[in-house]
Amino acid sequence: MSKNAERGNPEKSLKLWDQVNSNISANILNPNTFLKLCDSLSCSYFMLNNYQEALKWTNKVLATKEKNALDLQAMVKIYSMAIHYELGNIDMLPYKARSAQRFLIRHNYFSDSEKIMIEFFEKKLPKASNKQEQTE
Repeated sequence: MSKNAERGNPEKSLKLWDQVNSNISANILNPNTFLKLCDSLSCSYFMLNNYQEALKWTNKVLATKEKNALDLQAMVKIYSMAIHYELGNIDMLPYKARSAQRFLIRHNYFSDSEKIMIEFFEKKLPKASNKQEQTE
């Protein structure tokens, strides 16, 4: 499924998910496989502009307590801000940015690129007065 999403074919990923969904339980998948599945589904839904479903699957990644999922969670912290933006939750972006920054610093994932993204979502995007300014 992730290959379909990565190749820009989210419809195919979701069709495959519909075929196997009833036969798969999160309990029988190892945690890493389950998290990769969640990420793939989130990306597929995002590409199809179904941001509510994308957020649902992203939140599953963020809620995990798996220690070896920190790299995925670090990426998803930033990605979830893009989902909230698309959902129109502009007022949440400064809070989400500060939360992401604390997480990234605590787990040593805070590099220059993350800093730029955090500043954009925390300070610049919420201050843009209209959709045109927000996309510039």
